[in-house]
Amino acid sequence: MSPDESLYRIWAPAASVWSAWAKPIAFIGASRMTSRDMVGPLDQPSILPEFPGRDTAVVIDLPGAESVQTGLMYSEQGCRPVPLFNARAVSPAPVDMSSVRYALKLGAPRLQSLSLPDDAPPVFLLDARRKGKGAPLPGEYDNRSVHIPQDFPSAARLRSAGIRRVIVRQRANTYAPDLSHVLYAWQKGGLDILHESPDTRLGPVMQNPVRPPFFNSLFQDALVRIGLRRSSAGGFGGLIPLPSESSGYSGTGFGYSGSRMG
Repeated sequence: MSPDESLYRIWAPAASVWSAWAKPIAFIGASRMTSRDMVGPLDQPSILPEFPGRDTAVVIDLPGAESVQTGLMYSEQGCRPVPLFNARAVSPAPVDMSSVRYALKLGAPRLQSLSLPDDAPPVFLLDARRKGKGAPLPGEYDNRSVHIPQDFPSAARLRSAGIRRVIVRQRANTYAPDLSHVLYAWQKGGLDILHESPDTRLGPVMQNPVRPPFFNSLFQDALVRIGLRRSSAGGFGGLIPLPSESSGYSGTGFGYSGSRMG
């Protein structure tokens, strides 16, 4: 087992019921990361989240390393952080993944020491920066990413594990378009959806997702991915071809799809 795979397995142990949804792509090269490889700071959450309860799943949609750090806070209360970072780590690129990878490496011993139960309630870690701030130019690397409902357990799967509600911890007042499809499907499947800000102590409040355009449509899956580059290592990432070129990035992961239906 390679060092990267060993690191991944700390975050996604085979016995955990939620590891089938963890994404391995951000762990490629993470075991070699040091603080000198980081472009930005390793942001720390300012407010400790409260234990949501064993009947509650959490979705953390915060920028990069802050999502990882918040997930670790939840883990110390008995929850299982599930990394869903879907972008290939290449520099330069629209989404800098250096702090995410370093946070995953730095947090692994802390997570491993907790001996979480296999059925610990899940905390899904997303990167709020995943769509980037603009499209790269031809010849540049594009690692912008999105999520689709198949990246998450279905409402039926969550309910079968005793989950009855989902807390979304984010700063935005509205849900990102890709996440809105996931949350609306969960709500239709019988789960309560609540919103919580990381900057206040007010606690979660009910916030019903609005039905997104093209919900449950095959066209929606193609629409949400439009203009993005898929990586052969899984997830998203590839070179924008120059005019008259068609080749993209080629890479390999370490044998895990990190996505599962149902």
